[in-house]
Amino acid sequence: DSDQPIVSAARVAAVVINAGHEKATRVLEPRPGREYAEHPVRAERLNELTHGRKLVRKEGANVHIATLEDEDIERLLLAITINAQGVSGGGRTHQGLFPEYGAMANHSSRPNLLLRGDIAMPPVDESGGPVRGNGELQLVLQAVCDVEAGSELTVSYLGELYLPFAERDEQLREIYGFPADRRASDAGLEAMAPGKQAEGEAIQRLIAANSQASDAWDKAADLQAAGAPQDAIRKHRVISAARYADVLNANLLAETHSWRYNATWRLASLLTQDDEPKSCAQALILWESAVRS
Repeated sequence: DSDQPIVSAARVAAVVINAGHEKATRVLEPRPGREYAEHPVRAERLNELTHGRKLVRKEGANVHIATLEDEDIERLLLAITINAQGVSGGGRTHQGLFPEYGAMANHSSRPNLLLRGDIAMPPVDESGGPVRGNGELQLVLQAVCDVEAGSELTVSYLGELYLPFAERDEQLREIYGFPADRRASDAGLEAMAPGKQAEGEAIQRLIAANSQASDAWDKAADLQAAGAPQDAIRKHRVISAARYADVLNANLLAETHSWRYNATWRLASLLTQDDEPKSCAQALILWESAVRS
């Protein structure tokens, strides 16, 4: 299950709870009570949140976790999914929650702030000795344009600012539960896009390819569990790999879309089954793409 985003969220949640910081996250959306109960994303991810909550309880059975209700943990998981910031610093990528600043900035398709990570290293020992400690992870908010006094400070919740309106809208609704704002350039870009009929046909082919790939993947797993001959297992793995390649090559899904993410890591797994150097090299590119998403 390590491929599922909820697993990463559960690990962050366990760290937050074990450190006694769960109360500090209650200022994050969705807040406890009615706001969480009525959040538009909650119903869509209920099974995922339930799975994550079980992982959290399994991760650390201490006094902090024991005192929390199931709903408290599930709310925290959703808050982490919505508000966690992936920042790079010190040559590594980190996940962090920044309730005071980072999580308070609203989304805009025309943001005036850029978020980036930094590591504040401990002060150098005056005696010339080695620096001790790992440093403190910081979130830096950097203005990318002149900001007038009184203007709202905004960031982009999406990784790419150049996405067309339809993709921005799909991602924001799926992950955060609200629609995208339009840019002046959206209308011109939409006018240049393929016709609705051609787009609809491409989407139907994508749906069919994803379904066939998933069925073949499950069939291969069932055959392997039953001790079936390798030729039979390989047949379904080949079908699954071909159809997942069709999903990725269609280039209709954003990098963070769940179908694209799933197709990426599964195709990478299939390519490494035979340990062939060329296939493993192709799989490495896919793994890197999955990590970015």
